[in-house]
Amino acid sequence: MYEALFVIGTAILGAIVGAIATYYFQERRATRERRERKDRIRIVLSFEMERNLDDLKDFWQKVLAEINKKDDPAKEDEQKAFRLSFYPLPTFTHIAWESLATEFPEALTGDEFKDGNRHHSLLQTLSNAHKYLEEHRTEADGLTREQKKDKNLPWKKYSPSQWTEFERAVDRVLEIGNPLAD
Repeated sequence: MYEALFVIGTAILGAIVGAIATYYFQERRATRERRERKDRIRIVLSFEMERNLDDLKDFWQKVLAEINKKDDPAKEDEQKAFRLSFYPLPTFTHIAWESLATEFPEALTGDEFKDGNRHHSLLQTLSNAHKYLEEHRTEADGLTREQKKDKNLPWKKYSPSQWTEFERAVDRVLEIGNPLAD
């Protein structure tokens, strides 16, 4: 009789230890898989931001090199804006940022999310400002020399402020850098 109780007790103890071990290893595996998924998400987001930064740096160096060669100090910001409108802005990508948005709470800290969001928002600001400059330059291309002297043209009124906005946005993106870089 004691043997039967011993066998039953051992079997129950073995089942409990087996269940605990199974639970432990499943949790460990799930934790590892979550960490690996988080790391993969961060790598993809970081790669996209790094590519955007590299493209912006290359673009900005070319623009500044050209502008510093030719600027007329009397019309500095207007001339800079006008010359900037001729340089094709790189196509910044936001695909990973937009498609992985549901994963941010698990993959990013609050500060990383804020900086990443600012990074992408500022790139959109750059795209909008550049598009605005291109449109007004195109409008100005169709005007006569006499019409271009009119100080009330949108190009004359807004391009200097667009240059300033563009320059500030570039500086902020470069200052933020890649918040996910290790």
